[in-house]
Amino acid sequence: MKVYQGFTVVELLITVSIVAVLLALAIPSFRDLFERQRLETVAETLVSDFRVARAEAISRGPEDSLTVEFDSDSSGWRYTVTDAGGNVYLQRASGDFYGSSIVMTLANTAFGDADLDGRRDFTLDALRGLALDGAGTITLTSPSGYEISVVRNLLGKIDLCSDNLSGYPAC
Repeated sequence: MKVYQGFTVVELLITVSIVAVLLALAIPSFRDLFERQRLETVAETLVSDFRVARAEAISRGPEDSLTVEFDSDSSGWRYTVTDAGGNVYLQRASGDFYGSSIVMTLANTAFGDADLDGRRDFTLDALRGLALDGAGTITLTSPSGYEISVVRNLLGKIDLCSDNLSGYPAC
């Protein structure tokens, strides 16, 4: 007598149905996870760029300085680091990060406008990377409303905080 081993069509349909229900429940959680990861990536990149610019300003010596300038329009936001001669040292834009889904706002900042072009900026000098017009908060917001704030004080210290993401101190 032959014994056939395998699954019946009913067993396969039940298994596929259970997998489909589990996927339907898990996909929104994964989207949320990916969105938070994208926001954290943008925030960590911004912090890293600020730290690199500060170190570069210190290494260039007193005859040079770096300016970090922020700009935004309907296509998104960008920040540029330039030296005293106007040469671009570093530049990033919202389009570099996940199709411009992260919004940057410079609310409640003391960032100045050193070059008087209407854009917020701050200058890093060679004396420990200090900037008199460089204290302020940059808030990054994801499409679902998650926020991470990048806080920079006059001594150049940069902190991250968030009121709705775990892993960061509250703002």
